[in-house]
Amino acid sequence: MNIVETRLRSFFAIMASLLVVSGTLALALGSVAFATTTSNVTANVAVESVCYIGLSTNAISFGSLYPTAQHADNVIVTDSDPNGNAAANVIVFGGNWISGLNSFGVSNTTWSATSSNTFLTTNPLTTSTNPTTTGITIATPTTSANDPSNSIYFGLNVPGAIPAGTYTQTIVVENSC
Repeated sequence: MNIVETRLRSFFAIMASLLVVSGTLALALGSVAFATTTSNVTANVAVESVCYIGLSTNAISFGSLYPTAQHADNVIVTDSDPNGNAAANVIVFGGNWISGLNSFGVSNTTWSATSSNTFLTTNPLTTSTNPTTTGITIATPTTSANDPSNSIYFGLNVPGAIPAGTYTQTIVVENSC
């Protein structure tokens, strides 16, 4: 045992004797030993934006058309989930029209936020998977209006000299909060 250990043992032995002999000293040391403190903590949460959309139909029908014909149709886009907490910005893009080995371009389909016939020559659909927004917004749901909606209008310009057939196109309507 070295000198430091010997002195520490002696110190603690004397302190233990004092605690046994002096009740006052024991109480004073006891209250210090059991003192409590209070601390506050701040909690934070970041609530993410959530928006949902639903479509009024799963198909847009342009009917039977002749080459060089133009036709319009629309689809209603609805934010149908009352648990959403943000407006939905509508984005639209698509693919080429295909019938067997024949096809014609995606840009023959047009879209608009208004129902006027002039939209048949504006806003051609693109195949971009990173499209720009349409400018069409579905409002944030509220307690009194938990099903806000808006429409997107589509038009089709059938190109001349296109072979006869039943053509299909996939149009993607998605949202961004």
